[in-house]
Amino acid sequence: MGWSELRGTLDDPYRPVYHAAPPCGWMNDPNGLIQFRGRYHLFYQYNPRGTHCADCCWGHMDSADLLHWRHLPIAVWPGPGGYDAAGCWSGSALDTPGGIALLYTGFSGQGRAQGQCLATSPDGVRFTKSLSNPVIPSPPVDFSPLDFRDPKLRREDGRYVVVTGSHREGKGAALQFVSDDLLHWRFFSVLAESDGSTGTMWECPDFFELDGRHVLVVSPMGMGRARNIAFIGTYERDRGRLRPEHWVDLDLGWDFYAAQTFPTNDGRRILIAWMDNWGSKARPTEPHGWVGCMTVPRELSFLPDGRLRSWPVRELERARGEGLRASDLAVAGTAELEGAGGEALDIELDLDWGSARRMGLDVRRSPDGSERFRIEFDREACTIRCDRSRSGAGAGELWPESSARCETTSLRVLVDRSSVEVFADGGAVVLSHRCYPQPGSDGVALFAEGGEALLKRFACWPIS
Repeated sequence: MGWSELRGTLDDPYRPVYHAAPPCGWMNDPNGLIQFRGRYHLFYQYNPRGTHCADCCWGHMDSADLLHWRHLPIAVWPGPGGYDAAGCWSGSALDTPGGIALLYTGFSGQGRAQGQCLATSPDGVRFTKSLSNPVIPSPPVDFSPLDFRDPKLRREDGRYVVVTGSHREGKGAALQFVSDDLLHWRFFSVLAESDGSTGTMWECPDFFELDGRHVLVVSPMGMGRARNIAFIGTYERDRGRLRPEHWVDLDLGWDFYAAQTFPTNDGRRILIAWMDNWGSKARPTEPHGWVGCMTVPRELSFLPDGRLRSWPVRELERARGEGLRASDLAVAGTAELEGAGGEALDIELDLDWGSARRMGLDVRRSPDGSERFRIEFDREACTIRCDRSRSGAGAGELWPESSARCETTSLRVLVDRSSVEVFADGGAVVLSHRCYPQPGSDGVALFAEGGEALLKRFACWPIS
């Protein structure tokens, strides 16, 4: 099959219904998240010429509701023989008096230093690179110029501030620079730095205030697996220093990386991450001409007990079709829920232990039960576990399951053709995974083992 044919192969069993995905080619990190003139803009690392990460440019799409995405022209391309000849890497966007300003990492080639580059647009569609690029050519001397990337822009005290990822002596760090005009920058501070236990390099840093507290999100390398962690603490504004009180995982699933957030006009803080991972060898969407997608956009807040909460944006509820509801049902063994199936679903349920030792939910279940994505509560271990070992093509080829401590037995589950996102403990625990079942595997079932459980409440809506 030639590449022109691959481009047209868009109606396939894995293409998501309500998650952002590339029109063709390779997608990874979300970039430049911004609400501009009433529309939400999502830029992303993009290779339109192939289904692998190479020579990345900035793909671009926008939306009125965070669910229906319109593809726009590519925002920035690598320039031949220059500071970004080998790729326009991750960065951010900011609404300025002149329009949208993008700050991205330019990479000139193997073993070369990375620098931060500027591109601007008055209309948010057509971008022009600055003649002064790279506007931040290198980090302070103590930090690695070969790992200096992913600038995140904000306004603070009347000036522009950017936080970038780097490291020194094998410990990840977030560096801050300040500017009055986006062209001339000076080093300001080390915002935060690993103590040796939180990664050897911090990619994709994002720093923001949320409900009166300060949060630094990073994608650390060298922690044994791809993950995103959030440091929560107090910001010493005059020193440009975060004093972390603790850190948490944003998502404990296997397909969640490079998370970025942005503020909305109505006061929310929205997070989007790449819902894939670097370690997968089997990429079942590749024969259809595309690889990678984004998580559903999520609203961040703090729960009353102080835990960080991540929850699907409220706009998703408007896309629900006619729902199926049930309550007060005894569950023993496996109980298939007729009429609750589908490839694109929004599910909510509350379970009670009764006498059961384990209980939970199967989605994307085949009629004979040979395929399924299982979400299981374990009473003795006080955990929630996601098992995708029987969920179709490439199922769990590296990581068949994930688990987390969990205090409650309520769930919200989002299913979308080739993904399952699980929200537990009111959004304090999230697990995101890709899976690739056969089209006929679209059933939903409850199960209980070691006794009888009680389904207190169940609701399932198709998303169209």
